[in-house]
Amino acid sequence: MEIEINFLLVVDKVKIACMKSGQNIGYHFVDANKMIPMPKVAKKLK
Repeated sequence: MEIEINFLLVVDKVKIACMKSGQNIGYHFVDANKMIPMPKVAKKLK
């Protein structure tokens, strides 16, 4: 759990650095907590 929290803190710092350099963070980072339904014909990768 501690590693996950540290990782998220580092990602937040990288996002701030990205914004300060004039980059659009939406081009580089996607929030992984948003799920979309899979099409019925799709197969999960293993």
